[in-house]
Amino acid sequence: MAQRMIVNVEDVLAAIDERRRINHGPLKEIAWHYKGQEIPITEALIEEWGFTGLINTDFVDRVIRDCLPEGEVTMRRISCGIVCTRVSAYDVIEVLMQFKCKFQQWEFPGGKLDGVETASECAQRELLEETGLETEQLYQEQYIDHRDEFGCVMFHAPLHLMKQTTPKLMEPHKHSALDWFPIGQLPTPMTDDSTASVEEGILESVRKYYGSVYATKR
Repeated sequence: MAQRMIVNVEDVLAAIDERRRINHGPLKEIAWHYKGQEIPITEALIEEWGFTGLINTDFVDRVIRDCLPEGEVTMRRISCGIVCTRVSAYDVIEVLMQFKCKFQQWEFPGGKLDGVETASECAQRELLEETGLETEQLYQEQYIDHRDEFGCVMFHAPLHLMKQTTPKLMEPHKHSALDWFPIGQLPTPMTDDSTASVEEGILESVRKYYGSVYATKR
């Protein structure tokens, strides 16, 4: 039997270089360790994860959740969300949202940092991968720290600053719908992350961007 790559959970939580290293190679060739001891990972769990299409470092979440004692270790994760906006022909601010198949809820485009990219690079990449929209003009609006293990950087991406202005449903296996909604009439239900962003005032930041002319439009 070929020697497996040893990955310490503690190292993955702390080091970007370690996260980058383990994303090369099959998941089944990794031996997960914690505090010097190998963590028993079932073949069923590895097979199940193989169908998600997610990277090996995301598997650490499952290791922590399913294979370690509850509360033993918490993974600190950072993701980025993008509130993409436009002004309609009727001078109404509209927000782009997508319907996430997994949760059957609406959300802003976004995703987790990959490798050593910055938050703005992550936001640009996720916007392009999920909607086909490409922009170099992003405005960082807020940092949400609404869970012990989770942080989210939110950006505002005005459509009028983009070369490509027609969004497309780029990942139909993840999202079943993509549409514009008036800023005062966002769809429900929304994911926890998008709801937290709204509660933290992201829409007020958008209204300020467009100025007093559109501040009262709904």
